[in-house]
Amino acid sequence: MITALKKYASFSGRASRSEYWRIKMLLGMIFIILLVVNLGGLSSRALGNHIGSAAMPFGSIASGTHVSISYRLFLERGGQVSLFFSIILFVFMIARIILDLAVTVRRIHDLNKSGWWLLWSLLALAGIAALSIIAGWLWLLVVIAPLWVIFAGWLGFFPGTKGENRFGSDPLQSIDAQLNNPGNSQ
Repeated sequence: MITALKKYASFSGRASRSEYWRIKMLLGMIFIILLVVNLGGLSSRALGNHIGSAAMPFGSIASGTHVSISYRLFLERGGQVSLFFSIILFVFMIARIILDLAVTVRRIHDLNKSGWWLLWSLLALAGIAALSIIAGWLWLLVVIAPLWVIFAGWLGFFPGTKGENRFGSDPLQSIDAQLNNPGNSQ
């Protein structure tokens, strides 16, 4: 995980399946946490700072009507909290795009393909989505969506090229070398 974060904006080299999935899971968890906190602030403001169990999923089981005192005090400022977490969410999303693109390109490199495959797949998906919405051919999305799922599955589940390829050394061999020689770790 730390190795992947050190390569934050590096589009060169290779990424193993485990590095790819760890980054995807970390980014997803952070996004969900920020989104829940941000939506909590929005709900607080929308309800005039009255937070009931119907509005928030964090309601106290004992009373059934109020969230915990610390969480309620945290959300009392509603608008400021919401703006603060909206800004944090926006900054995170910008940082996430860079990290997500970099690890995906490195993963494609591990499969001995050019990183441009990601661009072509995103352009194709965007074009098909736009065409289906503009032309009213929503069935096209249903037909094409499985292709994107296949592409994502190929990235996440197929093993990379064994040994060195044109994008660098095998990331799994690097891990094995570090495990067998802990004194020489980078």
